[in-house]
Amino acid sequence: MVQGRAGGVGPAALYFDGKNGAYLGNRLPWQGRAADIFLQMQFPLHSGRILGLPVRILISIMGLLVSMLSITGVVIWWKKRKARVRSEIQVRNAVIAKGDLPQATA
Repeated sequence: MVQGRAGGVGPAALYFDGKNGAYLGNRLPWQGRAADIFLQMQFPLHSGRILGLPVRILISIMGLLVSMLSITGVVIWWKKRKARVRSEIQVRNAVIAKGDLPQATA
């Protein structure tokens, strides 16, 4: 790792006791157990900071694609719903016009 560059996971941090100033510990980027590193990678990975500008652009395009797919999905559903309702109304009107209504039994 290049000194001073943490790849988007944040700077190193030192922790001290607020009452007596005793050293409590530190947080070093890209160091620790596998779970620590996994958690440290989440923000840089999802924000695109891990691999620079090309990945940020790719993530932005993917976000736009998800939005477009959501919108087009709703539009397609709405058109199919309108067609289904219109078809049901036409069938109902045809049945009424023919007089083939089911008779109610008492």
